[in-house]
Amino acid sequence: MKKFAITVCWLVFGGFISLPSAKAQTAQITKRMRAKPRSFTDNLSYFYWSDLRTGTLDSDVRGQTPDTSFYNMFNARYTVNENHRFNFQIRFELSDQIYHHEDRFDEDDSRFLYQFLIYKNASTTIRGTAAFQLPTSESSQADEDRLFRLKPNLIVSHKIDDYNSILFVPSYTRDIYSRSQGFGSTNSRFYLGTWVAYSNKYLSDKYVLRADLETKHIHMAGQDDLALKTTSFKFLLGVDCDLAGTSVYPYLVQNTLGKLASDQLGGGFQIFRSF
Repeated sequence: MKKFAITVCWLVFGGFISLPSAKAQTAQITKRMRAKPRSFTDNLSYFYWSDLRTGTLDSDVRGQTPDTSFYNMFNARYTVNENHRFNFQIRFELSDQIYHHEDRFDEDDSRFLYQFLIYKNASTTIRGTAAFQLPTSESSQADEDRLFRLKPNLIVSHKIDDYNSILFVPSYTRDIYSRSQGFGSTNSRFYLGTWVAYSNKYLSDKYVLRADLETKHIHMAGQDDLALKTTSFKFLLGVDCDLAGTSVYPYLVQNTLGKLASDQLGGGFQIFRSF
């Protein structure tokens, strides 16, 4: 009799208790079945990035040589999932023309990128990028032997704590030609680049202190692969501002390769906007 009572209690109370859970699960399954599958355009996103920079703020040092450039990039991204995404970039630059004191338009090569996730945890994300540029610009097409340019890199982002983070992007660039250029060629075999960005948002989430390091090391043409020359070593310091969803980064830039620090102080600002 006791066993029968226990069985009845389980059927009555257990059945009623589990009923809401069963209804919730059924509703979730029905919702998933009715959910509209994502289309191709749903996985597309876009962003714009630009960098307006002058290498020397002091007009007495700069003299009659303009050195202001305005670099622009439009990026279209297709995200397969968190692990795989594809990018297509259109890039160009507006700069001062040294001799005629006029603006000059320089088209850059179109770039295709495939990014893949290598590692991710709560604080660190590492992505690899396989990128190549087609010789679509006029300057690249002038070199008949050049097929394309390889530009792989790593993107390492690390959150130190709630206020501090760092981004590290080493890159390798190499031009691929239709025929051997020979050991004594005037074309460099490759160059290495590094971008390091440190951010501190202790004072505000919208106004973030930021410091960047940009370096470039070019292989010396006609020499062995270990013969590298540092052609750029720049420090940037500024505040990255969030203005209505647009990142605006005004900064001062110091080229440490110059003879006098005061002669090599420049400035500019970067804009980033995603759509």
